[in-house]
Amino acid sequence: MTIFPEPDYPTQFRALGFVKGSYLPTEEFKGILTLENGMEINATLGKYLKSRISNRPAWLENAKGVVHCWKVYPRTDPTGKLFNVQLKSSHTVESEHWEVGNRIVARGLIAEEIEAENNSSSIKVKIHPNPEGRRRNKKP
Repeated sequence: MTIFPEPDYPTQFRALGFVKGSYLPTEEFKGILTLENGMEINATLGKYLKSRISNRPAWLENAKGVVHCWKVYPRTDPTGKLFNVQLKSSHTVESEHWEVGNRIVARGLIAEEIEAENNSSSIKVKIHPNPEGRRRNKKP
């Protein structure tokens, strides 16, 4: 099984990652994901987890305060700052995903390279569905 599969087609843009942390709900299907380093991120539950909780409400109670490795889709606001993460699934310490935790892979257009004061640099990437519009799963 490939943790980060290759794109289905060359112009498929996406941001996908695995982060370790504990989830605490604040309202229905929304909550706070607290990472191992103490950073808190707003989180929403994806379709699979909504279904899991609807079918097994005790799962969420048992998951509170327990560190999981979460498969996430990061979401940004219009300025490019992290707005929240959508939690797609969770994995326990026994999972092969555990060792991959705290990694995000992004495919998109490079918008700019920013040089920091300490001579390091970062890359700002624009992620959107497709440069030609929202044509899903169609090869160019």
